[in-house]
Amino acid sequence: AAVLVVGCAKPPPPDISIRDAIESGNIEAVKQHLAAGTDVNANDRSGSTPLHHAAFFRRKEIIELLIAKGADVNAACDRGYIKGKTPLDFAVTKNRKETVDLLRKHGGKTGAEFSIHVAVRDRNIEAVKQHIDDGADVNAKYEDGRTLLHEAAFYGHKEVVEMLIAAGA
Repeated sequence: AAVLVVGCAKPPPPDISIRDAIESGNIEAVKQHLAAGTDVNANDRSGSTPLHHAAFFRRKEIIELLIAKGADVNAACDRGYIKGKTPLDFAVTKNRKETVDLLRKHGGKTGAEFSIHVAVRDRNIEAVKQHIDDGADVNAKYEDGRTLLHEAAFYGHKEVVEMLIAAGA
């Protein structure tokens, strides 16, 4: 006896990368990627996710689609100078108010709101203060062994240095 299974195979992804589809606003290609099983939370060669790209390029409809398909609104870039940045950081950097509002509506936060490391690196005084007030370890180290104080001093973030020292660094 033979069994015929119809409709179980996923369709292949389109010839365009999901990143390029988002950049060009090609939502149909993005939908094809999702139907083919493309991971909405995978970091690409730049360290960012599809949602980061959609936020950067102000693709509201694609942002909503990606979030509906399980995209992590607070995914952090995993490498390079953008390490720790969230999709909201990309929208804020490009001064994209409508995109910022949409991401905030879905619980989006900046990397500095999550990590004192990112807050110090970005010289985000308010976020550093909030982390200190919340009991963050002011002697925490980066992966390479530098402390927050090293980082702030290296980049000349005087006010951050003073805040860290006052908090016991």
